[in-house]
Amino acid sequence: MNFKISVVICTLNRPQYLETVVHSVKNQTLQKDKYEVLVIDNGSTEVNKEAIKRLQSEMGFKYIYEPRTGLSHARNRGVQEARGEVVAFIDDDAEAEPEWLEGLLSSYRDDHIACVGGKSILKWPDGFQRPKWLHRKLEPFLSGFDPGVNRELEVRGISHIPYGVNISFRRRILEKYPFRTDLGRTDKGIYGGEETELCLRLLKDGWKVIYNPSAVVHHIVPDSRIEQTWFLKRALDWGISRVVVDHSGIDGTLRIKYMLSYLFRLLVYTFRYAGYSLLSQDGNAFNSYIRMRSYIVSVNYYLKRSVSYFFFNLRNLWS
Repeated sequence: MNFKISVVICTLNRPQYLETVVHSVKNQTLQKDKYEVLVIDNGSTEVNKEAIKRLQSEMGFKYIYEPRTGLSHARNRGVQEARGEVVAFIDDDAEAEPEWLEGLLSSYRDDHIACVGGKSILKWPDGFQRPKWLHRKLEPFLSGFDPGVNRELEVRGISHIPYGVNISFRRRILEKYPFRTDLGRTDKGIYGGEETELCLRLLKDGWKVIYNPSAVVHHIVPDSRIEQTWFLKRALDWGISRVVVDHSGIDGTLRIKYMLSYLFRLLVYTFRYAGYSLLSQDGNAFNSYIRMRSYIVSVNYYLKRSVSYFFFNLRNLWS
């Protein structure tokens, strides 16, 4: 049986969240016979695996175990197992609004539209009181995504590319353009950017990416992430991911001319946010400090990568 859309939920050792997200997906306004729900278990422990299977018997989703750890491996496996014309991804710690799937599908009016994503609203813990240092500009680190437009928007560049917590693609597109497995969260880190890199490839090849604000999910923020130490760690991950994603279109190499201009751009942003962090008088100071740290990480990682590239090519030249 074929479906209009397949919902893929990737999870790793978090059965406590699954019931909420599956319940929200199972209670969509879209007709039940038009979509399926797949849970991709990306290497959970035996205890958590059994908990997920018990939930499966109660809620009736399709369970697939993917032993290769990494979110991109899990997503690619979900695409292989999906039977829908469109594949929608939602995080295991999110909750979809009832019109979510209808919102996504409504934007696939054109065969050149490869991707549609929506809004992600943060769901704070009960009794949450925002600390002064937690500026709203830090919310993207927590997967909050709202470009601030109330109409459908065709994405032209990186700033409006939807987040992986709420994104969908035509299945035939994902079969041709799989997620890169050197990107995406693993059990060893939360390096991201795999959906951003994929969307950049699609835009480069002439496909359309759409943001639809009517397709809404809520992303749960646990207490453990409302800590400055968590954001400091996240800055490390973002810094490395930025360099990898930015070089996705350089034909797999780092040309010398591009190296210098890219390094200069990284340094400009580093000093800009350093200045903001020193001069800001409100909660934006910590936001600027975090972004400065992420660019310092980018510079450090990029220099190491560039030096490796230089000596590799020098060795080939003399061999």
